Amino acid sequence: MRSNESKFSWLVSATANALAVLAVLVSGPLAAENGDSVLATINGEPITRAQVEASAAAELKSIDLEYARKRHETVEMALGQLMAERLLDAAAAEDGTSRDQLIAGLAAGQVSDAEIDAFYEANKSRVNGSKEQLKEQIRQYLGQQQMQAAYSELVASLQERYKAETLLEPFRIPVEAIGPALGPADAPVTLIEFSDFECPYCVRIYPTLQQVVKKYGDKVRLVYRQFPLDIHDNAFKAAEASLCADDQGEFWGMHNAMFDNMQAVKSGGFGELANTLGLDMKAFNICMASGKFAGRVEQDMEDGSVVGVTGTPATFVNGRLVSGAISMERLTAMIDEELARKSR
Repeated sequence: MRSNESKFSWLVSATANALAVLAVLVSGPLAAENGDSVLATINGEPITRAQVEASAAAELKSIDLEYARKRHETVEMALGQLMAERLLDAAAAEDGTSRDQLIAGLAAGQVSDAEIDAFYEANKSRVNGSKEQLKEQIRQYLGQQQMQAAYSELVASLQERYKAETLLEPFRIPVEAIGPALGPADAPVTLIEFSDFECPYCVRIYPTLQQVVKKYGDKVRLVYRQFPLDIHDNAFKAAEASLCADDQGEFWGMHNAMFDNMQAVKSGGFGELANTLGLDMKAFNICMASGKFAGRVEQDMEDGSVVGVTGTPATFVNGRLVSGAISMERLTAMIDEELARKSR
């Protein structure tokens, strides 16, 4: 039954922590190489491994982080399976039976024709064959799903019964908390949002983040980093506009104004928004025309790509990456979890 148990190892929380990343950098496959080793020469002049790796630093960091993530996912799955086995063995010993007998005793309900009909209707565009042709396969599949759910419930009940606790930290990616911020630098929870002012999903998470800041006060720090997408015509200039406003102490005013008025962003009406904020328009226009902050926007984009940002919004909760417009319920659950860890 090991294959069944592995399917439920997700009951153990999260993936890796920042130490896993450091472990990769210290002892991973790249670390064993001598940075002074010569990989090539041109007219007798050496090209060292350190020079080569410096030229590909961003790509290598991404590889190291991906290796750390996959390694910890493997540890997580193995931990989940091992915990399940030990919990089942403890229960079996206490009940005078065996692990296999406990699992064999799980009863799945009878799969009804109505359930088969509902499954087929919901998935018929993705399957080949008529309902009659697939009926028994669907019945078997749904029966397996019921058995898996019963197994999951059993393991969860045993976790509570034997007070099982997982100490494995979530996977955390070290992300620099640089950029405009709300909240104290020493807040126990830092949210780093890579965002795009022309992104509809970023507009969706915007009120959620406002609610979080209001709800948690000085327990949370929100840091904004730029990640304008190429598919949005004015996103890059919007990013520059927010930083030109920041030059006059009005980043969050411009931030809010742009997310409250997506049409102005799409039409490139940054001057109008700046004017409504009472900015020095001469200074703002010079800033925009000069491209003063273009390099900073590009650096944010490069940094985001290195740490796994592929779209917006991408929010890091104490280094835990969440892609997309996360709900208030899920975000507060993560924040509460982080606060609880800090209080241990």
